[in-house]
Amino acid sequence: MASGFQPGIPRIRTRKTHVVAFQDHAGNPALTVFRGEQGNPLPRLYSYSIYFTHPEADPSDTDSARKLYETITQGPRCNTNSVVFRLDLYFIPNGSQDDCVRHYRTEKNARGDFKVQIDAVVRDGTSKSSGEPKMPGLVSSYIYDKVAHRYHSLIYVSGEANWQTGDQTMVRIEFDPLSKEEYEKFSKDPGDPRDPSELPETHIEVEALNDSSPRFGRETGPGRSVGSMGYEMWDRAPREHMGEEAWEEARDKGWTSW
Repeated sequence: MASGFQPGIPRIRTRKTHVVAFQDHAGNPALTVFRGEQGNPLPRLYSYSIYFTHPEADPSDTDSARKLYETITQGPRCNTNSVVFRLDLYFIPNGSQDDCVRHYRTEKNARGDFKVQIDAVVRDGTSKSSGEPKMPGLVSSYIYDKVAHRYHSLIYVSGEANWQTGDQTMVRIEFDPLSKEEYEKFSKDPGDPRDPSELPETHIEVEALNDSSPRFGRETGPGRSVGSMGYEMWDRAPREHMGEEAWEEARDKGWTSW
């Protein structure tokens, strides 16, 4: 009787939302959440960072972290193999938005670019990852379309003790703008009086977790309304440049960590 994997027959892969605890650059507890395969907690490479600043936000609450990921990625867009990302969750009690930006910069400097992990997969022919397990690097720039996107860095910040209550929104903070020359060449609309002559250092938007959140779609000004975090993350994802091929190769080699 035949058993196990048979060549030519597609392998059935069961998906699971993994929650993995880690320590940030300062040794503080943090979580990473991602959709992967049952039994293999190999983190996805492309990521977004979320900060919780309420003193009662609990980094040990893995169920809440799992529900948050599944809420943000709810719907058909984020349930395809073309766009799969992880969420890194950080906890800075009573932290300001500036504190969160500073933390992100330092964390990014400590961990580097996730392309290092892509190179490691290509370079290492072994069936198992070698060395001490570590978190993958972060995204060097969230701009892959200079017409649509103007800031290289972004984070999300929640000041709620429990993200599941209230209007279910977070603040998106974008920083590290295009240069004045790039902005004028690619992104600035001369016919739009709302476009500034030069991009400010930061841009802030309030976003609902998904399009089922209570505040989604509410007007915030002329021609503006509260958008969806899930859609924004999906829209910004650079598809073939997210490291998915490297992740799949590492998985097939039996890697369970980076």
